[in-house]
Amino acid sequence: MIKQRRLERFLERRFGASVADRAAAAAVAHIILRLVRKHPWIAADLVIAGLGRAGKVGLREIARDLRAKMHERRATETKPLLLEAREQRSTDA
Repeated sequence: MIKQRRLERFLERRFGASVADRAAAAAVAHIILRLVRKHPWIAADLVIAGLGRAGKVGLREIARDLRAKMHERRATETKPLLLEAREQRSTDA
């Protein structure tokens, strides 16, 4: 079982240590623990939904990075070809 103080410490490290941040962390910890204790199935649904969303965002970022790398590779591969074509034109003229 998650202990409230442990969760509060995690939230303080994550979001700050001012008085307002500590109060907010304590409130969030209390809400999360109450939800888990009283409505475990709803909490599980929220976790699954969050994991699904995280998976979608992660896949989108990976796809974007791959596209950028492919574009970069194509740009470096075509530059020598363009230079060769220019050299051919200058020698032919």
